[in-house]
Amino acid sequence: MIKLLSLTIFFCILSIGLKAQTEDEQLAWVIDELKLDKDSVLLNLAAVKRYPASVDLTIVCIPSIVEYVGEDLWTADVFVALLNKKSKKIIYQNFKRGLVADAIYPSRIWIDTAPYNVSPKERAFAIRIEAKNNSRAASFSGEEFWLMLAKAEKVERLLQLDSEIFISYGGGDCESTEIHKQKSTFVLSDKLNDKGYFDLIEKINYQHFFMTEECEDGKKEIKNFKNTFKYKGGQYLAEGKREKGF
Repeated sequence: MIKLLSLTIFFCILSIGLKAQTEDEQLAWVIDELKLDKDSVLLNLAAVKRYPASVDLTIVCIPSIVEYVGEDLWTADVFVALLNKKSKKIIYQNFKRGLVADAIYPSRIWIDTAPYNVSPKERAFAIRIEAKNNSRAASFSGEEFWLMLAKAEKVERLLQLDSEIFISYGGGDCESTEIHKQKSTFVLSDKLNDKGYFDLIEKINYQHFFMTEECEDGKKEIKNFKNTFKYKGGQYLAEGKREKGF
């Protein structure tokens, strides 16, 4: 009853359109325009953010369950949309079965609007999906990086890869707990390739160490990797094998 009342209140704002233009109102409007099943939308994971490249554009990311097994076992489509607040036009793409919850489950989605200028006239953005598990013996948390670009009448995913991984073995006690962690940062090169796009450079920092009995980091094994991704056929593809710690 409480859930039904909350959904009713949330979606009643559709009647006022986009005049107030709060994030909740924009999210509700896009859900309605895409004719999504409101009971399947994961509002706790949905994300909304203004697109810095244009004052009229808002980025909206909406996961919607398509297969439900149980509370922590489901599969969802992921709708990534750009809403033009002035024209009320939406361009979007449905990344089918793009999100899965099982032993590892999504905990947060956020929109990264750093200036990913992939070409002289095109600015991309990123969808970042955080996930974790509930294990003490082998604790995991991580993040997936989707590089997105709005083109013509749809939103394209240029790249999808893991951008952060943290694994802890040892059951939660400090002494002898083994830690593996890896984090990627992304920059665009300053030279155009033959396709008219800048190369994407991934810099990875990997660390492996054991905790001491005082709960401090022990001696670290540190490795750094660098990968280059080139634009080809609508995607960024690794130049050779992607090097990483895991």
